[in-house]
Order: sequence, then structure tokens, then C-alpha cells
Amino acid sequence: MKAINISLKQSIILVLVVTFLLLIAGYSNLSASYFIGGMDNITMSNMAKAAHKELYPDNAAPDPLYFVSRTWEEQPSQVRSVMPEAPPQSGKLYKVQVENGDLVFGLHHLLPNDEAYVSFYLSQDAKSRTIRQNLEQNFERLVIISGVTVLMLGLLLGWLLKRISRPISALGEWSRGLNEKTLKDPVPDFTYSDLNDFAVLIQESLTSANESLIREEAFLRHASHELRTPISIIHNNIELLQCLREQQGETEDSPETPILLRMQRASATMKSLTETLLWLSKDLSSPLQEQEVRVDQMLEYVISEQRYLTAGNAINIKTSLEPWSGRFSSAALQIVLTNIVRNAFQHSFDGEVFISTQENKVVVTNPLCEETGNSPELGFGLGIELTKKLTEKLHWGYQYQIESNIFRVEIMFEKKC
Repeated sequence: MKAINISLKQSIILVLVVTFLLLIAGYSNLSASYFIGGMDNITMSNMAKAAHKELYPDNAAPDPLYFVSRTWEEQPSQVRSVMPEAPPQSGKLYKVQVENGDLVFGLHHLLPNDEAYVSFYLSQDAKSRTIRQNLEQNFERLVIISGVTVLMLGLLLGWLLKRISRPISALGEWSRGLNEKTLKDPVPDFTYSDLNDFAVLIQESLTSANESLIREEAFLRHASHELRTPISIIHNNIELLQCLREQQGETEDSPETPILLRMQRASATMKSLTETLLWLSKDLSSPLQEQEVRVDQMLEYVISEQRYLTAGNAINIKTSLEPWSGRFSSAALQIVLTNIVRNAFQHSFDGEVFISTQENKVVVTNPLCEETGNSPELGFGLGIELTKKLTEKLHWGYQYQIESNIFRVEIMFEKKC
């Protein structure tokens, strides 16, 4: 199951919203608890006043809601049926809820030289009216407090998100805009020291990677350039040696022939690789000079130039070259086609190599030898990587796959008018 990735901003919002909801829920529960406790305190206070009036009359009419007696046995049967035992602790309110929803309150009240028991039977209807009356009295205050609390929490959440997200967004935009020209610019201030340290780390890492890339490109460019001369000398001298052998009347069956062929293949491979590496080291940021090129004709030329690689091998070369042309850099196209054809010829020892062209597409398939097996890295790694980098720079499509012991390479070109 794929994990759900959320942004830092979404994580902060989620945490704060959950925190605020928990606070509001706790606040509401606390308010309800205080509300019920307040009602109990008011009831107990009224029952104590009723007991005082009953035992010490002061010309004030007793409260008919409360029944006062000196003993619990004098309480009404309706009360004692619900609360048969007298309240054991004085100054504490006891209450029992009847099945129909009525409430019975009992209080043991101590006076200076006397004691009294007070009961209060609250019916369901009276209870509803009492609760409704108290709710109406406190609802307005509760709404005001809750509204102010939510408003303050919302303002705090908005300020916090703005305070945190703005420097993080600025860090993301700055890091995305880094390139060779801006890497040396000073690191901006992102408000928080952690973000500033992270920005410095990003700049140092990219600077180090860029310097390594520059050194690698410089090495490849210089090494490839220096290798061109000795490789050309080797290649020319092999051709000269073959001419001398022909003049001396030596046949192709002589022991030196396979050796010369292997040397010729190796020198051609080195020449192709150095030309490819030199091409890759060029700055291709500016548009390449293009011209109208017949792809099928260039492919025929590349096949004829690389055909010597199949000498001595039982390889059958089949082609299906549909004539089509497009605007390309001739040198770049020749290097790419040479790479894929040379790889197919060089790493096939028997079977059929099939080369075809369609509009905006070149396909080359060849059988895998036993040494290569199903791992293209063993025989095709360098050629594949070079071709992949070339096509990426030129924005051409490049795919390769292995199926039924057949290696297939496909180059797709953009249509240009």
C-alpha cells in the first residue's frame, strides 16, 4: 500500500486543528461539569436556607419546594422510597435519579444547636424548565466566550502558518532556481537558523557536485582529444599494413589476418568512443546547426562502415529502410546511429540482425550471445549509456529492451517541418 505523503504545511495545519478541537472539546466538557456543579451548589444553598427558615422562623414564608424535618423518618414516603437511608454526611448534597427521569435531593444540615434534614423532589418537567432557564441565562456568555476563543485560535493558526510557510516557500523557490551562475551568490536569510543552515548545506552540496561535474567533463574532453591522434595513427597504420600484405600477395587465410581484423575493430571502437565523448563534452545549450538529412541513406552508410565487425561471424543482416528525411545535426545523427549499429554488430556472433526505419523512428534488433546473456551491462553497458546521454541532450526518444533473448533498441525523433 502506497504511503500518503503530505506537505509540512498540511502537517502543521492538521496538528493545530486537532489540538484546537481537543481544547474546545475539553473546554466544553469542563463548562458542562461546572454548569452541573453550579446547579448543585445553588440547590444545596437553597435547601440550607429553607432549613434555617423552618427551624428559626423570621416571619418569612417557608419555601414550599423543600421539605424540612428533624429526622429522616419524617420525610415524605415519596422521598424515602427513592432514598431510604438518611444522608450520612452533613453539608453534602445527595441526589438520586428515578427511572422516569425525576430527581430526589437529600441534605443533612447542621445548625448551631440543632440539625435538620431537607429533601427536594424535582420532577422531569420542573427539571427541564430549571435547566432551560439556567441555559438561557448562561448561553449568551458561553457563545461569546466560545466565539472569542475560536477567533483567537484561528488568528493564531493563521499567523503561525504565515510565519512558518513563508520562509519555507522562499527556501524552495531559491533552491529550485540554483544553477551554475547563481551557486556563488550569497545565501539569503530565511528567518530561522535551521533553514539557513539547510540552505548553506544545499549550496555546498550543489557546488561540490558542480565542481566534480566540471572536472569530469574537462577530463573526458581532454582525454578524448588527446586520444584521437594515437588512435588515428593506429587505425591508419593497420590499413597501411593490410595494403602492404596485399602487395606482397599474402592471402586472407594467413595467421596474421584474424589479428589484424581484431586490431581494426578495436581501433574503430576506440575512435567511435572518443568522438562520442568529445561530442558529449560540448556545450549544447545553443541550437545545433541542422540540415536536411536522408536518414535511410545515412543508415546504409553506417551499416556499410560497420559491416567489417561481422567478419568471421555467422550473422545475417536484414534491413527494411523506408526512405524518409528530416532536419538534424548530421554529426549527431551519425554518432547515434553508429553507436547502436556498432553495438549490434560487435556483440552478435550468429543469428539475424534486423535494422529498420519508419517515419521518425529507427529500430535495431540483434540476438544476445551466450556471454552477454540477459544482462546488457556485460556487453552493451558503455554503448547504451553513451547513446542514452546523446539522445537526452538532443531530446530524442530512446528505449531498449530484452525479450526472448533478443536485444531491441528504438530511437524516436521529433517531427520537424
